[in-house]
Amino acid sequence: MIELRDVTKQYGETVILNGADYTFPQRGLVCLMGPSGAGKTTLLNLLAGFDTDYSGGIAVGGALLRELDGDALCRYRRDNIGFVFQNYHLLAGHTALENVCLARSPGVDPMETEKQAISILERLGIGEKSSQKAETLSGGQKQRVAIARALMGNPQIILADEPTGALDRANSTEIMELLRGLAAQRLVVVITHDRQICSFADEVISIQDGNIVSDQSAPNPPPEHSLRTDGAASPSLPRTGFIAARRGLSLPPGHGAHCASVRVVIRTAGVKLSRFRRLSPWFYCRGLAFAFLETDRHI
Repeated sequence: MIELRDVTKQYGETVILNGADYTFPQRGLVCLMGPSGAGKTTLLNLLAGFDTDYSGGIAVGGALLRELDGDALCRYRRDNIGFVFQNYHLLAGHTALENVCLARSPGVDPMETEKQAISILERLGIGEKSSQKAETLSGGQKQRVAIARALMGNPQIILADEPTGALDRANSTEIMELLRGLAAQRLVVVITHDRQICSFADEVISIQDGNIVSDQSAPNPPPEHSLRTDGAASPSLPRTGFIAARRGLSLPPGHGAHCASVRVVIRTAGVKLSRFRRLSPWFYCRGLAFAFLETDRHI
């Protein structure tokens, strides 16, 4: 859990935070909304321990970041945080697998690292691209590789700075669905200026007058979200199915076999959602959401 206590941050005469207090949840997707220059990236740098020039306290798991020295801050980031960036920060000339393996923890056998990286890439629906050079991947594929790299240390916090900023709407939707699934078991903080991206969030916050406030004017979820992981068109998935599954509602009697079928398809690299159009809308939402969350437990 991350807690800000009376935090003040300013650049010269420009005040970004002024005695701000806020407690992030243990898990869930939190969108930090605001225009350029509002202080969103500054707040992310504070949470990551990159910026220690502030007053007040930022506690993570009860430990104050300002009390950690440089080496301890590096260990904090390595062991607790995964980073996802707008421009991916993948190394050209290296394969998707090699880029993910760059996040190898010290002392871990390289073969074990490669095995883990392949497993994560497969679960993110991009296993077949593991040997492809980073510069030949599409934008959405690059961002999946970047997310796979962020997951290598099994972090409890993912900080994503405009992760959809360089993507079109269809790829943005895929990436946000993916991050929302990951948020079932960890905290995911997403910086964005796009209000449609906020529709995926459990909570939307913004920086106003030096304070971190909950944004009550966040839009309702759009009526449909398209989920595609094999590059082909697929039927839309209403968000209510994900909400129902995340709240632990059970599937109707007799639908377990169908749900198992969905789960198997999603765990493979090629997702053929179109074959499930024959299911009723209610079951389709509930079963697919349950399958998606089941998949997330293995990431």
